Amino acid sequence: MISYAQNFEDVILERLFKSRKTGFYVDIGACHPIYDSVTHHFYLKGWSGINVEPQPKLFTELQAARERDINLQCCVGAQADTRTFYITKDIGTSTLNQVIAEHYREERSIDQELTVELVTLNQIWSEHVGNRQVDFMKIDVEGCEGDVLFGADFSVVAPSVLVIEATVPNSQELSHEQWEELVLDHYQLIYFDGLNRFYARKGSQFGTSIEIIPPNVFDHFKPYSLELLEQANESLTLDNEMQRQQIQTLITQLSQKDAALNDAAHAYENLLRAYEQKERDLQNAFAAFQAREEELRNTQKKLNAIEIVPPNDFKPYPHELLEQANESLTLDNKALKQQIQTILTQVSHKDAALDDAGHAYENLLKAYEQKERDLQNTLVALQAKEEELRSR
Repeated sequence: MISYAQNFEDVILERLFKSRKTGFYVDIGACHPIYDSVTHHFYLKGWSGINVEPQPKLFTELQAARERDINLQCCVGAQADTRTFYITKDIGTSTLNQVIAEHYREERSIDQELTVELVTLNQIWSEHVGNRQVDFMKIDVEGCEGDVLFGADFSVVAPSVLVIEATVPNSQELSHEQWEELVLDHYQLIYFDGLNRFYARKGSQFGTSIEIIPPNVFDHFKPYSLELLEQANESLTLDNEMQRQQIQTLITQLSQKDAALNDAAHAYENLLRAYEQKERDLQNAFAAFQAREEELRNTQKKLNAIEIVPPNDFKPYPHELLEQANESLTLDNKALKQQIQTILTQVSHKDAALDDAGHAYENLLKAYEQKERDLQNTLVALQAKEEELRSR
């Protein structure tokens, strides 16, 4: 059993009515439909009843949560009237009692003053209970319990059990002597839990001498607060497990990103080495071009000094050398381009997270292509020189 009541009142009532699958209750000062509710356990079992609660917000919550119940937004007193109701910051201490309200006012704990309708228990029985048997009635009205009882004809208002708050609000000072004589003609005291006095209707199944002991482990119950804590812990446990799984997934992804970054770094290093090699090749080609240009100048000087009959039956050796050099450079260029394309293909498969490496790669590729163009320009210039030599 889950006990929703403030002082385990529903545990005692469950003992008394354990065999009852359905029943009817009246709750004067119902407050919240679940928290600190004496009747919520029984509502969940299938019972129904009447809830009296003047506070607008709590009444709205009762209307939403207790569809089988009769919910009344009013207060109960000795006679029909209107009164000022003092709503406190702690909704469970709101009261009609002006003396108690003045104390709350001094503590600056009153949030609102509300004019409310006052009805009597006799009216509630006449208009809403009728001939139905009421199994128990709980009265908790913060110091106005006597006023509620004054408005009842207990020959008609006849719940089997009464549960009445019997201490001055927010204290252990007993207050039942102010009103208990109003019920003793029809009821007998069967239990006091330190906050409430339980009375059984004389002549009912509980109207004989019975001994009630406090709620204990053999009642097999736990407080609703503990149930909420267990639910919260279960939810947090599941959430923590999901967080751990998410962290593990992120760690795995991070490891994959690191591996991809390492691959990109290796690819970058390889491309950088290829770039440096191409730079050296370009320098060598330029040096060869300069040497060849010097050789051509010398040849031109020699040719200028002698009369040369234009040859017509051979291919000049320099042209052969240039063709061989061109073929070698073309093959080398093709191999380098294939190598670069392979590296570019590898780099293109890397994750977007490697953008910085990609930018570096792009800059290096641009430089490489510029060097390639420089090499091509050098070869073109060399061919032009060769052509100029042939023309002379």
